[in-house]
Amino acid sequence: MLRKCRGRREPEIEANGVSGIFPYREEDRETAGVAEDVRKLALMGSRFNREVDALLDLLPRWAQQRRDVRAVALVGSWAYRSPGPDSDLDVLLLTEEPKLYAQRHDWVVQLGGVALVTTRGWGALTERRFRLPSGLEVDLAVGRPSWASVTPVDDGTRRVTTDGLMALYDPDGLLGTLLEHCVRQEDIRPIG
Repeated sequence: MLRKCRGRREPEIEANGVSGIFPYREEDRETAGVAEDVRKLALMGSRFNREVDALLDLLPRWAQQRRDVRAVALVGSWAYRSPGPDSDLDVLLLTEEPKLYAQRHDWVVQLGGVALVTTRGWGALTERRFRLPSGLEVDLAVGRPSWASVTPVDDGTRRVTTDGLMALYDPDGLLGTLLEHCVRQEDIRPIG
């Protein structure tokens, strides 16, 4: 599994009997307001982690059964393991047939969703937001495989990739190539 993580590695801590990786250093827990945020994250983690784990386990198997799907990735805060109390789950779906997901909604139930919340266009991607039984919202960004092109890498694609991307299903290596290219470019980019 490929993963690009942004920022420092966070320590695993325990709050209210729930351990996990939270976006605060151990020494920050004593500062005003942070302890409350850690408590909220711990509660969120205990409520959503099983549901997120189940969806992340299901997505590659589901994608493998669909001939049109070329890649699936977890992106954003859950990909680099620092979701906040209000974080949604961001998933990227690259498909040869984006209309199957942008105009239909039968796949929402297949992924465990209980309600379609909204549809919005974001350039080359269409956001299909749906809700899981716990109330956690999943933002499925649907686009064509060309979204992952490295000749050249689109600025929006680069931003999504370097902000956190974990390939869940990538049989053609589209996301692996993109990730490798973006990391290499980030390493040689001048600072300042």
